[in-house]
Amino acid sequence: AVHPLALIVGKILTVLLAGLYRAVSFTEKLPHALLENINISEGQSVLLFMLTLFFGLFFIYRKTRWLVLSLSMVILFQVILLTHYAGLTRQKIFLVNNLKGTSVLSFIYGRNGMVWSEPALSQQDRNVQYALHEFWIEHGVSNSIRFLSFPPVQTEMDPVKRSCLHCFPFLGNNLIMEFSGRRIVLLRDNRFTKVRSQDKLDVDLLIVSGKVKPDMESVTGLFNMNHLIADSSVKRYQALRWQKACERLDIPFWFVT
Repeated sequence: AVHPLALIVGKILTVLLAGLYRAVSFTEKLPHALLENINISEGQSVLLFMLTLFFGLFFIYRKTRWLVLSLSMVILFQVILLTHYAGLTRQKIFLVNNLKGTSVLSFIYGRNGMVWSEPALSQQDRNVQYALHEFWIEHGVSNSIRFLSFPPVQTEMDPVKRSCLHCFPFLGNNLIMEFSGRRIVLLRDNRFTKVRSQDKLDVDLLIVSGKVKPDMESVTGLFNMNHLIADSSVKRYQALRWQKACERLDIPFWFVT
């Protein structure tokens, strides 16, 4: 309502905001000011808040109990952290990633990670960073992840391959994989449709790419599958046809997009 006063307050606010921005920018440029590639769970966040609170109360009231509580939060935080890292060494994760128009598979074994993609991707790709970087940090493989293109060269697959991954070509460009006791088939072309067999192949996960036409009769003529997954290279109309066919046969279906 008072224009001259509003103008003065606005100028003061501008100066304060400019000072705040410069202070933050200065701090950010200091050596080791930025912590990257860390993951803190919800429980750890609560512990850090409680640590800050108890430590502040200790400085205000100088009571030993607040210091004891602060140190207890530190110990509990470290126990959770060590338990988390111990779990990372035993993890085995297979993931069908969602990057638009691309077939992307991730294999994580312990602290080693490997990504297969078609077309080829780079770890520095912005879409890859947006979709996957936080997941890599959470599972402790952000510094060891390696990118391979289809079909992978056998020597490139170490050390994950040595541990629990085996991969074989199957009817053209298709692949049969066994990862941590699970049999996975990736269909990348339609050459399998020309084959019929009395003895069907038992498969835990059957993954179809956008290059495969939705032909459930050919699929069920060759495979007994527990799940069918359409990767992110599959068009939506193709995915709907796969989904309807799976519903008729009572086969669990998942479209990653």
